[in-house]
Amino acid sequence: MRSTIKRLFFTSLFSALAAFTPTAVAFCQSIPELVTDRPDQTESAQTVPSGWLQIETGVMYEQSAIPYGQGLTVRTWTSPAILFRYGLVNGLELRLGSAFVVESQDGSTTSENREFARESVARGTEALSLGFKYCLTDWESLPIAAMVMFALPSTVAGDFAANNPAGELRIAAEHSPADWLSLGINLAAERDFRENQTGFHYTAVAGLDLITDFGFFIEVYGSQDADEKSFLHRFDGGLTALLDPNLQIDFSAGVGISGENTGSSSNDWFVSTGISYRFAFTGG
Repeated sequence: MRSTIKRLFFTSLFSALAAFTPTAVAFCQSIPELVTDRPDQTESAQTVPSGWLQIETGVMYEQSAIPYGQGLTVRTWTSPAILFRYGLVNGLELRLGSAFVVESQDGSTTSENREFARESVARGTEALSLGFKYCLTDWESLPIAAMVMFALPSTVAGDFAANNPAGELRIAAEHSPADWLSLGINLAAERDFRENQTGFHYTAVAGLDLITDFGFFIEVYGSQDADEKSFLHRFDGGLTALLDPNLQIDFSAGVGISGENTGSSSNDWFVSTGISYRFAFTGG
């Protein structure tokens, strides 16, 4: 009798384990693929999983010429730029970002400008940006998200003057017509609340997954400041390498493609590299 009971017990136990194992494996493998908002300018339409903290950081060197023949070149080191993304619930994330910047001007053509250039070296922290990203659709073929960000001018530190209060609304959409190809676009409006002026931005990117754990992208993007009549257009490209399901490094470079004297000529360029990491974080 006892042997019969034992056989029934262990048979039931192994049957339960066999039934549970596929579910457990599926759960462990259900964490979404790591999707970052760097190094391209296009924000993804994906949010960080609920209860996860994702940190995206990098350094960038940028060189640009001041337009309209002033003869000055602006050189900017951003080291680091950092963005924290936390999944509040599935489909909604909290975002907090800033950057430490060193900016200098040189190459002037007149003695007056040279004197100004020698004195024009600024260091400081940009205003904190705080906001949210929310998934508007859960369509697998065409995810769409909205992002609202606010700049906090009182958080500026160092040599930079506090900016006006500003907010940005951005719509992000993406589509993957093939396993190896993804397309994304962003449309954004940025509002200066003190000056009552609005600027516009656009981005369009194509991502290629041709090698396992390596991604490549090419992108065009542009902006129209509130006091400008035309868009300034730029082109960039780069690659990402997934070192671990939760760890990615990246490299990118870009150049201005607008005409001379528009503020974004072919003399404007940048290079950047960075790292992104995420981990489960419940805050308690």
